[in-house]
Amino acid sequence: MSNMKYRSRFTGKEIDQLLASIDNKIDLSYISNDWNGGTQLVASAELAKTLYQGLQLFQDPNYIEELITSIPGSLVYTEADRDKLDRLAGFFQGSYANPGTRNAAVNTVGFKGGELTFLIDDDTSSGVQELSYWDNVGLRWRKAKFVPDQSSPSANYTSGGTVVTITMDVTKYSAGKYLLKAESATQIRVSEILLAHKGGNTFWTSYGEIGDGVGLASIQNASIVGDQVRINVLVSPNVTIRFFRLGEF
Repeated sequence: MSNMKYRSRFTGKEIDQLLASIDNKIDLSYISNDWNGGTQLVASAELAKTLYQGLQLFQDPNYIEELITSIPGSLVYTEADRDKLDRLAGFFQGSYANPGTRNAAVNTVGFKGGELTFLIDDDTSSGVQELSYWDNVGLRWRKAKFVPDQSSPSANYTSGGTVVTITMDVTKYSAGKYLLKAESATQIRVSEILLAHKGGNTFWTSYGEIGDGVGLASIQNASIVGDQVRINVLVSPNVTIRFFRLGEF
């Protein structure tokens, strides 16, 4: 193997000086501190810092929400929104011929209360339709009401006595007309009642009585108690009482 010699235009001392000066030979014009790009440039540390801070913002859910909602016509879909949509999706449970078919078809397990069904026939042999809602406290379907009850439930008084039979809301009405029915095992009595109040006074009259049950029930008085006018009726033993609102105004 032959020895080869090379001649350099730099002396050894000059070569040492060149090597020692490399650290100071970075051309600052090749360092970019803007967003104009360039394949022959490098980004500055400050630009890298700005990029890092921008990326960190996307770790903040509040910033992302603000960013999305700042877009015209956009909304953030939340867990609460999903719960509302889930509730609406299962809110109406369908239409059914009668309560029996509804009860057989609808599984109420997991209901939250307020779910609705529509019945073609409410099963009272009257051909009346019914909108029902699920009562999650009583765990049963209940009939939706859009007006106050016009009639009272039948009440049987085994021992008789004076009872509050008819009430009227004095904050809404000043006059009313009612039917009162009293029945025993063998007799019946029906009468109409007119009722009015003004200035803390009550006025009433009973008329148009029909039936053979004279004495089954008789009005004793009418008085204002709180926000109600109450009609007290003396009922004979073993008599069933029921009233119907013909009108209040």
